[in-house]
Amino acid sequence: MGTRIFAQSIYTEVHPTWSEEGYRAINDGIRAVYAKVLRPDTVVDFHFVPRSTWMTSHAYLEMINNVEIVKGVIEAAESGDYDVAFIRCGNDPGVREARESVTIPVVATSESGMLLACQLGARFACLGVDDKS
Repeated sequence: MGTRIFAQSIYTEVHPTWSEEGYRAINDGIRAVYAKVLRPDTVVDFHFVPRSTWMTSHAYLEMINNVEIVKGVIEAAESGDYDVAFIRCGNDPGVREARESVTIPVVATSESGMLLACQLGARFACLGVDDKS
């Protein structure tokens, strides 16, 4: 049996500012990328938070989101169904808190990419969506 990944979004299943069709297309596009790079026996289950502030570039709003993110990761770990949890956000919110709370590995988008970049070259750059990011 392959690896089963709990992919935790920072957003709810329906995004308030995007059309349902557009938001679904984004998530379908992400799934298509995963399918290209993961082993055929790897399963990625997308999970969404029940409520979200939609922000990770403001400390207070991120903290509110982190509660829901970590709850999701804890539930995934306690279910025994997952080998790893993956936080699907470039700001890596709630990763440290989730790691302290569960025994399964918790990985994050930017941290993983930056660690790989450090192995590949002497320098790399990051682009953010706003000044705080």
